[in-house]
Amino acid sequence: MAPVSNDPQSLTGATNYFTILGVHQWAWKKGHEAFEKAKQHWPITTPWIDYADEVSLVLGIDATTWRKMYDQVEHGFKILPPDTYVIQRGQSLYPRLLQTLPDAPEFLFMRGQVWLAQQPIISVVGTRQPSDDGIRKAQALATLLGQYHMVIASGLARGIDRAAHEAALDNQTPTIAVIGTPVTKTYPKEHQRLQSMIADRGLIISPFHPAAPIHRWNFPKRNAVMSGISLETVVVEARETSGALIQTDYALRQGRLVFVPQSAVENTALQWPRRYVNEKGAQSFRRIDELMRGLNNLRVLPIQQKESDEGTTIY
Repeated sequence: MAPVSNDPQSLTGATNYFTILGVHQWAWKKGHEAFEKAKQHWPITTPWIDYADEVSLVLGIDATTWRKMYDQVEHGFKILPPDTYVIQRGQSLYPRLLQTLPDAPEFLFMRGQVWLAQQPIISVVGTRQPSDDGIRKAQALATLLGQYHMVIASGLARGIDRAAHEAALDNQTPTIAVIGTPVTKTYPKEHQRLQSMIADRGLIISPFHPAAPIHRWNFPKRNAVMSGISLETVVVEARETSGALIQTDYALRQGRLVFVPQSAVENTALQWPRRYVNEKGAQSFRRIDELMRGLNNLRVLPIQQKESDEGTTIY
């Protein structure tokens, strides 16, 4: 594959964009609307710091605040790890599935093997406090999906996410971590080594600029990106209030497949699995081949049935 480099004009556009987000307290909807308004006045590929006074008038912001934020955003790009690429929506390396969504991020920070975002991806998600059985099932699922040449995506959180990432790495299966922080930071901190390993052998994706603060509402945004790049989201194990269900909701709204373990559907102590299967359009499964049939039904890629795994019951 040809070497990847950051396009200077794209970086200029990204600096303009994230400066606007920053002066709007990193509020995505409000900031994006202001960005679209500003684009009508100045080319995105020119530094808008040159028009600070005009920008302040058009957008109703303080010129000094604009200049200060522009400097912070510029500095943030300078501290990015050298293998990080800033990919704008519409560019060839932007994840194709995500690009089809109307609310896809304008820019993504991608660190590592950027070509992985164009491969068939399945998200494996679940609770941060799994049972031992849940961890084993996440590991088994990631291992088997790798044998079908799927890329495993998860969110670098504790619990199921970590189990899925580590199983993928152990089996030389490509894995993508979609994170709720900038690529320059790690959450939780004890996953710093894991994040570095994924950057070396897989891919880190974040919609967040290094100058952006870390808030709890970053993580639903992360979930929307993760489900958006994925053909399917598989919930391994989750409680009624699990954050993994946020991604499940996003995936269903985005028209993606969602799979729930049949064992969870049959668990009378849980209500969410039956609600998602009976009312929201999720599907239940026991075996790996049922997940693969879902992809065949989408007609996105032909999946060769593996006789050795066809009858493997995971759930």
